[in-house]
Amino acid sequence: NMEDDESLFTANYMLTLLKRSLKNHSTTRTILTTLLLGCVCLAIFLMTLFRDETGHLSKLHLAASCADTRDVYIASHANCKVANPWAIAFLNKEDWATCSPGLPGETILENRVDSEGSRYYPVDSKAEVLAFYQSCGPVCAADTDVYHSTLHLCVVNDAAANAYLAGHGGPGCQSQGGGEAAIRHATAS
Repeated sequence: NMEDDESLFTANYMLTLLKRSLKNHSTTRTILTTLLLGCVCLAIFLMTLFRDETGHLSKLHLAASCADTRDVYIASHANCKVANPWAIAFLNKEDWATCSPGLPGETILENRVDSEGSRYYPVDSKAEVLAFYQSCGPVCAADTDVYHSTLHLCVVNDAAANAYLAGHGGPGCQSQGGGEAAIRHATAS
């Protein structure tokens, strides 16, 4: 490959310069040559690292190209794989998460599902998907409960539920389902 030959020639030339400057014992020249050699080697390394299948330099996309830092960038298709848990739950019709329906980001994600159920979106749809993500959140047990984003838990605000959980429920309150155990476990940690 001609580009590889040019890279090898450049590297050999830089090594020759380094040897000459070491021979002349010029500290400043040695430092500058070493820095220049390091920059050239780094550039060559990065250029070979970011070549696509055709041998051309590919665009460097990072996770910042996606709407959520948890989303995974797929360089070969310039797509992001959805990893936002609330959006995934909402799109999969699970009852523990909600999002604002009808947003353009929802439509984009509804239309790009692979055979395994994973969802993808093009990088240029980042803004629409981000707006959809920002409308998503968990569904708490009662309308008065509030989601605490730092704890990743719903805060129980219902007075009767708090009294029962504090042990003041009396014989008239009976446990239904696993909610009580889940709340007690979450508040114990």
